[in-house]
Amino acid sequence: MNPWKSKNFKKIYDNKNVRTGIALRFEKGVHSDIKSLFTDFTKWLRKNYCFPIRVVVYVKETEAIKLMNGNTAWGSFRYFDTFDEPYIRIPTGDYLDRAKIDGEENAAYTILTSFVHELTHYFQWVNQFEQSDKSSERQANYYRNKIIDLYLNEKENTKPKHKAIFFDRDGTLTYFTAEKEAWRNEQISSWSGKPFKLDYDKMMSLFHLASEGRKPWYKTLDDEREFFRRYYCHLLVGEGVTENVDEKADCLLNELWCNGDRALFSETVEVLEYFKSRGYKMGVISDTSPSLEFTLQQLDIAKYFTSFTASSLVGAGKPNPIIFNAALEAQGVTASESIFVDDCKEEADGAREQGFTAFFLDRSGENNDEWTIHNLKQLIDYVERG
Repeated sequence: MNPWKSKNFKKIYDNKNVRTGIALRFEKGVHSDIKSLFTDFTKWLRKNYCFPIRVVVYVKETEAIKLMNGNTAWGSFRYFDTFDEPYIRIPTGDYLDRAKIDGEENAAYTILTSFVHELTHYFQWVNQFEQSDKSSERQANYYRNKIIDLYLNEKENTKPKHKAIFFDRDGTLTYFTAEKEAWRNEQISSWSGKPFKLDYDKMMSLFHLASEGRKPWYKTLDDEREFFRRYYCHLLVGEGVTENVDEKADCLLNELWCNGDRALFSETVEVLEYFKSRGYKMGVISDTSPSLEFTLQQLDIAKYFTSFTASSLVGAGKPNPIIFNAALEAQGVTASESIFVDDCKEEADGAREQGFTAFFLDRSGENNDEWTIHNLKQLIDYVERG
């Protein structure tokens, strides 16, 4: 009898005051790949199977589980009285070592089989199967592969038409913190003796001066840092600062350049987790400099992306087809297989002209056409509608 589909539990748990369902608890050090896979798989479990008494799954950062008898194991199912909630422990600490040998996907699914193995013991227990330890283990080994095959087959049948998704950075995934801007304005005002505010026209004029008449296609972090040092020197001189300009420019550079000046929008990580868990290739396309990847590492989201296409590195900015083609080539996909989102309408429109499914992210809510979204979560709504 299939323990996953048995309804024997009804005569035990129906009309009893117990919590139902399955819950995940991740230790802090568990790898994001494992978190994504386990979360997606558990959502699928909730949709397809009944958990008549709640089971908590503790996903551990250790390489093995230590059992009561002193032995170690790849997982454990622990139960008590019939109406006491059981729990499962799954170790994942050897994921990266496995990944070096078998690849990330195979390594993750190998760990997932331990999860399914222990869940089979849970279903044997709630349905009160009477069987020997040997028979119980044999059945658990059988279903650990069968259940995962069912999961993978359903994922394949609902595979999205898009293979990749690309995000702009500033205004889309991240925003500049008001604290840093306020510090900058106050600092410059204290040096110049007059109020300071940086508007778009002034900023672009300073960019032109700092680039010395050339487009700032700097290729290294050192080149970028030196560019912004010149930028701050020109800014200070323009504000009438005459004393210790170099020293003050260094002060601004050290405080403002790649130093916690950005934060994530509230939904950013949730959306990135969603697309990563569903196998999308993910990249960033930004009119920016070589520090693109570094700034995302500081915010702990670079791990979600496998390409970082910066205008300074490819020699063209959005909506020039050159930068879009460079991003597509980096991921090995076509525009028709890709989604793009940007908080600049011109750049989103430009991507759409190249064949992307492209969305303008208007957080103000003023635009409401077919290709406008007001929150990144609406991308999830779009792909789930098919």
